[in-house]
Amino acid sequence: MRSSSRAIVRLLVVGTFLGATPVEAPAQKSLIRPTAVPNEILVRLKAEEPSVARVAQTLGAQAASRVGRGKTYRLHLSPRRSVGSALTRILALPEVASASPNYYRFIDTFPSDDLFDGMWSLHNTGQTGGTVDADIDAPEAWDITTGSEDIVVAVIDSGANVLHEDLRENIWVNSGEDLNDNGRVDASDFDNLDTDGNGYIDDLVGWDFAENDNSPSPVGCAGHGTHTAGTIGAQGDNGVGVSGVSWRVKLMVLKTFRPLLDIFCTATDADLVEAIEYMTLMGADLSSNSWGGGPFSQVLSDAIEANQRLFVAAAGNDGQNNDAQPSYPASYGLRNIVAVAATDDNDALAGFSNYGASSVDLGAPGVSILSTLPGNAYGSLSGTSMATPHVAGVAALLLAQDPTYTLVELLDRLLRGVDVVPDLVGKSLAGGRLNARASLTLPLASETGVSVQLTLTGPSVIPRGSRLSFDITLENNTPQPIVGWKILYLTIPSGKTKFLAPPVLTEVAAQATRIFPFSVAVPANAPPGMYRVFAQVSNPDSVDEEMLEVEVVP
Repeated sequence: MRSSSRAIVRLLVVGTFLGATPVEAPAQKSLIRPTAVPNEILVRLKAEEPSVARVAQTLGAQAASRVGRGKTYRLHLSPRRSVGSALTRILALPEVASASPNYYRFIDTFPSDDLFDGMWSLHNTGQTGGTVDADIDAPEAWDITTGSEDIVVAVIDSGANVLHEDLRENIWVNSGEDLNDNGRVDASDFDNLDTDGNGYIDDLVGWDFAENDNSPSPVGCAGHGTHTAGTIGAQGDNGVGVSGVSWRVKLMVLKTFRPLLDIFCTATDADLVEAIEYMTLMGADLSSNSWGGGPFSQVLSDAIEANQRLFVAAAGNDGQNNDAQPSYPASYGLRNIVAVAATDDNDALAGFSNYGASSVDLGAPGVSILSTLPGNAYGSLSGTSMATPHVAGVAALLLAQDPTYTLVELLDRLLRGVDVVPDLVGKSLAGGRLNARASLTLPLASETGVSVQLTLTGPSVIPRGSRLSFDITLENNTPQPIVGWKILYLTIPSGKTKFLAPPVLTEVAAQATRIFPFSVAVPANAPPGMYRVFAQVSNPDSVDEEMLEVEVVP
């Protein structure tokens, strides 16, 4: 069970800026980012305890601690054993599903000294010298919906000032810990008990996974989490400060990032995995993730995939092509991740922003973005970190409009709704910048564009060692040729998703149909059970997905 302090807010602000552009630091501080927590690995087991005891004993681990309430554990190795040799040995154990070093992840922003009277990203009148209407058309979207208090967005970041004048009314309150059931944070709610039985004591507004307490308020990190929270859901039309993309929403504050070496703002994969599992447990509808960097981690990828909710991720601030140099978590290639590049007030791709024709989904405003900061303050920051919450905010508006939207339908509307801009064509899947109103007013995908069908050409019950065969039919219902991404993946009996083939850019002529035969060998050691095969075709004008089921038998 998690213990906690009774304090809910700690308003301590440290004047330290973030990893990509660090402020001047004392000479003795190292500017080299550490890669992983020394002598630690994360292990995801196929079964519960006592498997962990056997795994720990095999490695001679000094200690093993559970991460959250799932099947992931943190093993503390002896300094005499290298992480590399431990991983080699542990991955050979039959009870281990995946294992990775406990990597650090970083927040990357570009702090700006410029404050704006207006918010160009929501409504661009040229007030910053940019291009009129190079914005997300937020006022036009608010004519349709301003959001809903029933939609919960998890903000996985450096914490947020939950008593900020422009945020406090939109902070999520855990009803299971709200003792007087008034939907507000009161001193009487803190009884030092795990009232709702979720393993976290007095987690009234979220949790601080970095410090292991119930106070997810910001300490350092330039107010990064408060800023991203404000972009998603600062209260609108209240006569105070700024407006979030979604005026009415609930922000679940999950703090994982904290200052490291007084220079970087970082979180460990262990804390991130636990935060993702927490938001899943507590029913958040989607998450905003303005962070990244570090190597591939199967354990972190598994946690994101298991969440099965929209996971909005920053593409990264290295100015690189993510197709060639992946940036995680944006580049994990999971169907619930939408990767976001940053644009400026002229609809140009920001010079610092990562991009990728197949690995980055769309762009959103991310340069000199005005939002909330700790201490009832306001200011401007830049980065794909700032672009990401714009997309999360529009996703919240979409769910407010229709809570029944599926993951595929959300992605469809976000990508089809973009304003196509030259700088993003060929550098993102959608080829454009987020547009809230267009996403809210699109016709159904089945009414336009390309549709996909799957037809079995072999048996639906398949012995191991034989082949799974089917046809993929793409139909273009428009008078213009369409080029889109054809994606194939399957879900195996354990629930894990695997790609059957790399995404392929495919052209379908106007008013035409193309059929692609596909056949793949079923491994002789494949676990028996039901398999779901998914085919998806997407382009800036449409998205469609089809699923078929087959059974693999011994």
